[in-house]
Amino acid sequence: MQVKKLAPHFKNCCTVVCGTLYSVFGIKRLKNLGNAVIAIFTLLILLVFTAQDAQALILINEFLADPAPGLAGDANGDGTRHSYEDEFVEIFNLSSEAVNIGNWSISDSASIRHYFDADTLIEANSTFVVFGGGDEDLMPEHWQTASEGYLWLNNGGDAIFLRDENGLEIDFVTYGSEAGNDQSMSRNPEGSLGEWIKHTDLPNANGRLFSPGYLINGLPSQSAAPEPATLVYLAFGLGSMILVRKR
Repeated sequence: MQVKKLAPHFKNCCTVVCGTLYSVFGIKRLKNLGNAVIAIFTLLILLVFTAQDAQALILINEFLADPAPGLAGDANGDGTRHSYEDEFVEIFNLSSEAVNIGNWSISDSASIRHYFDADTLIEANSTFVVFGGGDEDLMPEHWQTASEGYLWLNNGGDAIFLRDENGLEIDFVTYGSEAGNDQSMSRNPEGSLGEWIKHTDLPNANGRLFSPGYLINGLPSQSAAPEPATLVYLAFGLGSMILVRKR
């Protein structure tokens, strides 16, 4: 992620943590080296998780490796069914803020198939779709076509990797022949870390073979996926209570 994007969140976290350390532990008067080490370690963990929390909530939500025959397989909406151009990978931002995914990549088991354009943003609780090809003039702004040619997703089995600009793996999925059934594979529930199922098996799919760019059943419950920073805040609070009791 871009440093400038994290700056306000980083500053707020530092303020909260430093204020808590001073008021709860009396950090200026700490004589117990063990407490000081624990406090500093907690601070470092908090900052690391805070910097990575938004990225950690970007996930692969749907992919199409085997477009159906005829216009039923025209997933990119350009009026033509193409076995490679209508393949797609959809990612979803489960976090509550926009994330810059510029220069991130999508790979299969063989090589990198797509680099996201610089400064590409995926909005909060939104999808972004990469197709194997097609007419970009007919596509919404949150769609792109594979920069390195096609996506080349094998019908009989493959792997899909989403990595950030530094090559850090954000999410991945491996699949077998179940993806070669003239329809996409989707998370269930959509926009979650749930199991992968055939698109027609999704609740309310009503026979639809794919749904690039939107969730059939709407946004997932926010309570189902607490952000990592929230969990760290909770752990920090519990740790503070324990140390206070020991004073």
